[in-house]
Amino acid sequence: MMPGRVFYGLSLAHTRAHLLRALLEGSAFALRDILAAMRGAGLGVRRITIVGGGAKGPLWRQIKADVTGLPVPGTAHSGSRPISLARCPAWRRPVASAVPASSTFIAGAPVLCGTPARR
Repeated sequence: MMPGRVFYGLSLAHTRAHLLRALLEGSAFALRDILAAMRGAGLGVRRITIVGGGAKGPLWRQIKADVTGLPVPGTAHSGSRPISLARCPAWRRPVASAVPASSTFIAGAPVLCGTPARR
């Protein structure tokens, strides 16, 4: 942890849930900065697909959708690390045949869209 980092403005009314939410939101804002840099480099980003434990519930996906303004589909394969790596552009070509197509990867999962008022 970097020295000088704090949770500012806490009171006795705040709980662990508030701190966790702050961490999730901070991470989502960092993602928004990364997306801005990608767009500045000429890359088009149409949606965010997340995998892992956070993909199982709607909260993490909704926070990312709200902060970035991009749709965040749920995934049918929420805990598959090899699929996560294969979906990265640098890894996609060598293993393209082993990676499920996007249409099957997110089959049946709801797509959460951001709420502009929450940005």
